[in-house]
Amino acid sequence: MFRANLRGLAVMGALALSTAMLSAPQAGFAAADSSATASADSSTAAASADTATATATPVASAAPKAAATKPVPGRITVHITDAGFDKKSYGPVLNSTSESSFRSSITFVNDGTVVHNAIAVPGQYAPWEFTCFPVCTRLIGKGNKASTSFDIGGIGPGESVSGNFLLGTANISFTSATDCLYGNNNPAFDCTPSVIQMKSQNFKDAGYTQTTTQQGTVLLPPGSPDCVRQIIPNDGGPAVCFGTVRVPGRTMGSRSNPIDQDITVTIDDITGFDPGEVYLKAGHWITWINKGSRVQTVTFSGDGSNARNGYEPLVSPGLAPGQTWTYLNCHVDVIDGCSTVSYASTNELYRIKPTDGIIDASPKWAFFGVINTVK
Repeated sequence: MFRANLRGLAVMGALALSTAMLSAPQAGFAAADSSATASADSSTAAASADTATATATPVASAAPKAAATKPVPGRITVHITDAGFDKKSYGPVLNSTSESSFRSSITFVNDGTVVHNAIAVPGQYAPWEFTCFPVCTRLIGKGNKASTSFDIGGIGPGESVSGNFLLGTANISFTSATDCLYGNNNPAFDCTPSVIQMKSQNFKDAGYTQTTTQQGTVLLPPGSPDCVRQIIPNDGGPAVCFGTVRVPGRTMGSRSNPIDQDITVTIDDITGFDPGEVYLKAGHWITWINKGSRVQTVTFSGDGSNARNGYEPLVSPGLAPGQTWTYLNCHVDVIDGCSTVSYASTNELYRIKPTDGIIDASPKWAFFGVINTVK
């Protein structure tokens, strides 16, 4: 009742205030009143005209702010033809020297008909790391982790190599040694150096995160139309085809109903670990068996000590097809130190590149498994 009375008084007060304002000789209020009145005298009509003129002027509105975009690690391709490099300047290429998961990727492709090269102009500091393992090993004889001064070696027609510079902001001038240096002088090739502009970027400060407990796989069957990058290795296994979405694997047990027995987890070349996530009581053994056709591992991928059961590291040796490895999930006498833990197969073929399009959602390996220890 009291609230109703207050509401009534407020309405009456508002009406009284409106009447007083309308009777006051103020052009602004008269104009507003005249524009809303159907029958009006000439003075009111004039006010209506003033109002029409005033309302016809658009009110400037604030321009919408552009959505902020996150920086993306650089991914460029340099094409080499028999006449030279396809551009004189590339970049800027965003790169991180402290966060290996966010390094750039630079690919050189020989579109010509003879062997060509890309090499830093002599006198520059240009540390370079190949990332196209095992192709680079086969073509050049350098391992995927070999750090050297920038020189991709000679690559034949149709061949390509990839890598990244191990430095921050810098301009790297390069040319072709097989066409322009060390006594070589190919008149058909433009020997004027091209430049790659590298720019240092802290991606974590830019809002990127990488979870360590997201299980599942980003791999797809070879030849899938959704591949963003495909590697055809020479180890006898299937092609490695990277998709853009991590597909969760099967979950065994739950926090309210954990598995209370030893379990077996299989490893597949594409679908990864099965089950992908398990809820397991302490004191049980987990056996991994490699059902794939290439070497796999079971390797702790989180923070802190890798001795997740209190004693032994959660790090298997390389498991050949058909081999198994067994690990005691958690000793009952150290159960308070056990928790959720993620692990991966760290075969180098399964390393995700920052330019594969799955930076925010995925850790750096193609497939992960998760163990949840329930007390």
